[in-house]
Amino acid sequence: MRLCPSTWNQVPYETLKRTTRERKYVLDDIYKILAALPTLAEGTDGAQKLQDMASALQHLKTKLEGIAEAERGDLSRLLARVRYLRRVGQPEAGRLIDWNRPRINRLVIDYLLRRGYRQSALHLIQTSGPGSEEVADGHIFQPIQSVIAGLEQHRCTEALAWCRVHEARLAKARSSLVFRLRKQEFIELVRGGDTHAAIRYARRHLAPWAATQMGEMQAAAATLAFPGDARARRGTGLFADSQWQELVEALKQEVYRLYSLPPISPLTIHLQAGLAALNAPLHVQRSRADPLHLATYAGLAEGLPRAKHSHSHLICAISHVPMDEHNPPLVMKNGHVYGQAALRAQADRDDGVVTCPVTGYRCEYSELKRAYIS
Repeated sequence: MRLCPSTWNQVPYETLKRTTRERKYVLDDIYKILAALPTLAEGTDGAQKLQDMASALQHLKTKLEGIAEAERGDLSRLLARVRYLRRVGQPEAGRLIDWNRPRINRLVIDYLLRRGYRQSALHLIQTSGPGSEEVADGHIFQPIQSVIAGLEQHRCTEALAWCRVHEARLAKARSSLVFRLRKQEFIELVRGGDTHAAIRYARRHLAPWAATQMGEMQAAAATLAFPGDARARRGTGLFADSQWQELVEALKQEVYRLYSLPPISPLTIHLQAGLAALNAPLHVQRSRADPLHLATYAGLAEGLPRAKHSHSHLICAISHVPMDEHNPPLVMKNGHVYGQAALRAQADRDDGVVTCPVTGYRCEYSELKRAYIS
């Protein structure tokens, strides 16, 4: 089996596009300041205005220097990927495993970075030959490690700071991550018994979300009526510790979406593709040579289609209606496939946006691709 490059080469391109856009905004600010120069002579505070203008230009100069450094990094990573693609070539006879080794290493590196095993990922990068660091996406995962660590220690401060940096992108994607973080901080105030502080916090930080998150707001507000012993029970409901792990996963999904990374590890996708081919009917006796006789692989294959069918029918998981020429299958970027009718109905209800019911992934209806199955 030959492993495809997947979407790893899109990351520096996406970040370069955003950095270039930021450069444009900074330059626009500079032009506005320079356009105001002719008016400095008016009034008696011209000297103070000139000093303020110089300070503003110095600040913008610093921002441009940071943008230039980020652009150099993205261009270097893009160049490394282009060089890598030129070196790929065709495998020699009998050496397919060696030919696939760099791709296998990169899939494992991506998996380790997603799981937070940074030291193991760095070790594999260092032992994978020159250029491996530039084709890995460690520069994306490294900054969010402290954010994830804060959530694991039951703090939202770092995550909210990260959201402020990416506020415009999260708003454009209609993300609810900020609301979920604010709701968790509210719950912690309720858990601590500080009712007055919790009410003040809800009025300031939760009330602005009433138009889109009314149901969850009401559920959170209801916790104010819980007695102290109910708040102490941390194993169920909004007081469960599992809420923090759900926030970690929600943060990761937003990172993947911002940088056009697949929501599932490419390593998992490749493994499931291979396991689907081995996923024989239940009555087949599995030998020790079959990977699916191991519990780990059997878990990955759970829910995958069986390899052998005399007749196959594609059913939309949303509408439970067959997908055929009258209801063609459409593919989301996260790999999930649903019927056109159900997705069109979603788009009509949500201003052209469709949502995957399994992963929560959202995208424009125009981004969907038609699947042709023979």
